[in-house]
Amino acid sequence: MAVTVNFNTIRQRASQFAKKFEGVTSEKSRDQDFMRGFCALFGINPSRIDWQFPLKEINKVTKKTSTIWADGFLRGTLLIEMKSAGKDLDEAYKQASAYVLLMNEKDLPDYILVSDFANLHLYNRKTGVPRIELKLADLPQQIEPFLFLANYEAIAIEQQEYVNKAAAETLAKLPYINGQLFAGNLAECCFDEDVRKTLIECAKLDWSQISPAIFGSLFQGIMHFEDETPTARSKKRREFGAHYTSE
Repeated sequence: MAVTVNFNTIRQRASQFAKKFEGVTSEKSRDQDFMRGFCALFGINPSRIDWQFPLKEINKVTKKTSTIWADGFLRGTLLIEMKSAGKDLDEAYKQASAYVLLMNEKDLPDYILVSDFANLHLYNRKTGVPRIELKLADLPQQIEPFLFLANYEAIAIEQQEYVNKAAAETLAKLPYINGQLFAGNLAECCFDEDVRKTLIECAKLDWSQISPAIFGSLFQGIMHFEDETPTARSKKRREFGAHYTSE
């Protein structure tokens, strides 16, 4: 899979990043700057990061629900917990691990990163291998463990394209999607078993991950003559020169 930033560029950025945050100690004043800068090393769009990600926690004694906040979160990939200099990073990891227990299954991160600016501890939740510890000053020379982040944008785009395609193909099976919705009078709206199953399949999709561009794909997917099967290479599409391009 193609990465968003090449290795040498990441290393150069890491060197500048380490110099910029050398001597920084305060979580409250610089934690988001640090996290943004760190993610930017790998070409990650800041809009994909959930800052102060809210989680609901239930008190075991009072049974009351309260909201707690994770510092930075790339859903399905990385949870970041920042601390001021001198704080116990082992406790920070326990705190981050507790956050994970409150997350939806589909959001669970593969990695946890805890840092007090001068030190970075990376935990791989997929493999459970011993954590990786390094100093901020050593980040440019030891950037390899974090290169999974260079694929983050490509992975997110690929997942969205897959969901869009699946949704368009599913919706194209429904009656009246291919025009003539108002061509005649509809006495009753009756669904057979196949249509019911299709609607249920549509309802199971995670529509929050589907781009509005799906309607262009849908139009392209159903444009065909009556005597041919609906495909992306229909004769009607070629004849009319119709082609959908993403925004």
